Amino acid sequence: PLHPDANDRIAKHKAMVSYVDHAVGRILSALASEDFGDNTIMIFTTDNGSGGNLTGQLFDRQIKGGKAKLKESGCNAPFIVSWPKQIKAKRVTSALIDFTDLFPTLVDLAGANLPKQAHLDGSSFADIIRGEDSDSKRSWILSMGGGVAAFKDGRVVPKKEFADRVIRDLRHKLWIEDGSPTRFFDLELDPAETKNLILSTSSDHVAARNRLLEVFANLPKKDATPRYEPNPPQEWDKVKNE
Repeated sequence: PLHPDANDRIAKHKAMVSYVDHAVGRILSALASEDFGDNTIMIFTTDNGSGGNLTGQLFDRQIKGGKAKLKESGCNAPFIVSWPKQIKAKRVTSALIDFTDLFPTLVDLAGANLPKQAHLDGSSFADIIRGEDSDSKRSWILSMGGGVAAFKDGRVVPKKEFADRVIRDLRHKLWIEDGSPTRFFDLELDPAETKNLILSTSSDHVAARNRLLEVFANLPKKDATPRYEPNPPQEWDKVKNE
């Protein structure tokens, strides 16, 4: 799996993919050797799409990477769950989820209970993983961009007070840039997001656009600037400093 002779971007990318495959294989083999394989939940995902210098294939479409962009090639991340005891191989769902749903889902799968006062943006999709349901619990999901945040006065401060973002349902997608709606796409007919329908007067487009605009209207006007508490010194840090 190691490719020490990889000397260009494409070769290095292929080497990284190969090594990830090798590392995941080691984890699965270790679980199987301890007889945990069939009843262990493995989630494989990423935080964004590939870089713009890479082109991949999805079914019959060639897709250029869109890392850090709000196109689907940038914010639609792979999400694979393996649970041999519960999930049939190659089952696919089009249910909407985003990363705010991961924490409540993991709590649900673990059989734990959240504190009653806990307020979460996400919701559990454990029943979809278990195969008990396949329908989306969400009517919309959101993804944000807008540049790299800065660390200032103990807080993580976004580059913009209101980061650029996209809000989408199963079919339609609304872009918000510099605080205003700028683009609207029908992903079923236009998965590459080439035909901006923001000014369309079609009744279907107007209805779908208004549903997503209502979500936008109810979002906070400024993004949070959470306080960051640095991790305590780790054993590795102590070793390095000795």
